[in-house]
Amino acid sequence: MRQAEIPLERGARVMRILHCIPGFARGGTERRLSYLAAEQARSGHEVHIAFMYNGPNRGRLSACGVALYQLRAAGNYDPRILFRLVQIISRASPDIVHTWLTQMDIFGGLAATVSGRPFVMSEPSSEQAYPTTWKNMVRGWIARRAGAIISNSLGGEAYWRRRMPRTLRYVIPNGLPFEEIERTLPCELSDLGIDSPGSLILNVGMFRHEKNLLNMVRALAFVVSDLPANVVLCGEGPVRPAIQWLAGELGIGRCLHFLGDSARVWSLMKRADVLVAVSKFEGRPNAVIEAIACGCPLVVSDIAAHREVVDEDCAYLVDPTDPSDIARGIRRALRFPWEAKGKAERAKARTAAWSVQAMANLHEKAYADVLARAG
Repeated sequence: MRQAEIPLERGARVMRILHCIPGFARGGTERRLSYLAAEQARSGHEVHIAFMYNGPNRGRLSACGVALYQLRAAGNYDPRILFRLVQIISRASPDIVHTWLTQMDIFGGLAATVSGRPFVMSEPSSEQAYPTTWKNMVRGWIARRAGAIISNSLGGEAYWRRRMPRTLRYVIPNGLPFEEIERTLPCELSDLGIDSPGSLILNVGMFRHEKNLLNMVRALAFVVSDLPANVVLCGEGPVRPAIQWLAGELGIGRCLHFLGDSARVWSLMKRADVLVAVSKFEGRPNAVIEAIACGCPLVVSDIAAHREVVDEDCAYLVDPTDPSDIARGIRRALRFPWEAKGKAERAKARTAAWSVQAMANLHEKAYADVLARAG
């Protein structure tokens, strides 16, 4: 494994790169690709993206010279996806194919293999995200044909190190658009339609079981019993009905405000008194690293993925299985704001190497290594 931590100088070679991703939803992987592809195009590379579904992360690609190919299919398993990808590879003649997320790891990896093109696979999560299912088994089989695995976390790297010790592997952290973040102004609670007094507690991410949101709600019931607070949740997902039901049962439904897939996340992070992220597992937690860049205090679960970017010196680390411990961390952040801000400032000082340009430099080096090995 090659631990990628220091930005590398750009090589002189111009590459033709084809990215394959299911769509441009508001997820962290989709955002990572949109920033990476835009930076690659600005650097002079010829960048192509094959995708199925539109979404908010497509917008930043519209004016940067990236060629977009939208695949029409009857569903996620339509074999015509493979046929169309082979056609795109034949037309675009990429030097390298880069696949993102399970569906396109499978279809994109197969298309690259049958077309005789080297490909790399992204790993956005860690081992707990991959139970033994037929899709994950097929993904693992196709990964053995990849020229490299590019993980965004040490947890992802550990997953593939055990399975593919001889394959080139890289850890490349997600890049942050620092200039965009710095230009963002904090929002006001009145802008959100919130007129009740109290601190602002923020959660950002998909409403899925691994995000541990029900334990967070149980913790919030302890917190708001003695501290006035408004809780803003940005995201959507299958667990939302359970969140709303539990909040109602605990009598805190009035405190929760659902903003859906809000485009104002950075404004919220700059206004929030604390961001709470108590996932059971993660890859590279986008909400956490963006909150760090925004200077927002953090209460996070004490898991390896969070320990990779923060420690007790710059965040409140809590037991994700214990609502009372989660509540302890939130209360501490709210009752001692000067302490919480000090932790946030120390966390922000660690972000210098997390730029989009550094991320693009490191991907370019990985691609060059794969192409050199392919001959």
